[in-house]
Amino acid sequence: MSGSYQNIDSQKGTPSFQQSYFPTPDFPSVQAVVAGVVEGQGDDERLMETYSLARSIKVLSMIDAILLTFNAVFFWGPLFFIVMLALAWGPACGYYSAKHYHIHSARGYLVYYVIKVLTDVGRLFVAGFWSIIPLAIDSYIGRCVYVYCKRLTEASPSELEGLQSSPNPAWESAQGYFYVF
Repeated sequence: MSGSYQNIDSQKGTPSFQQSYFPTPDFPSVQAVVAGVVEGQGDDERLMETYSLARSIKVLSMIDAILLTFNAVFFWGPLFFIVMLALAWGPACGYYSAKHYHIHSARGYLVYYVIKVLTDVGRLFVAGFWSIIPLAIDSYIGRCVYVYCKRLTEASPSELEGLQSSPNPAWESAQGYFYVF
């Protein structure tokens, strides 16, 4: 019983409970506050972060598509179309997911970045120390994509519909939540 204390009745020897004058408030646990699972708190911030991550991923997927095209043209030459068909699904999934808040496309883009990070690790053993820079960049972008996937799975269908419609004017303050842009 919250806010009460136990008092031993001296005549009967049995415990009796009395309500104190100042009951202690029930605070959520520290783990619940850190995890953001306190009921009714953090929903707007979580949605702003999802919106911001979607904008960032949309821009990053376009940059990724441009870099993929340049790499395919300059390094693969005659095999350009084969390389583009084999690898263009990643940026396409990222852009589609960021545009429509689609979780399966976001997971596809996450798989693309896992493959990209694994190839960067392989390049690290072959090419040397300087290939750690693309590994660090791709790892950071992969983490952003992972957080975006996590936020999409936490959002309800009504929240996703609200994100797809024109954003709330109050979300212009979401600029501080942007991870990349």
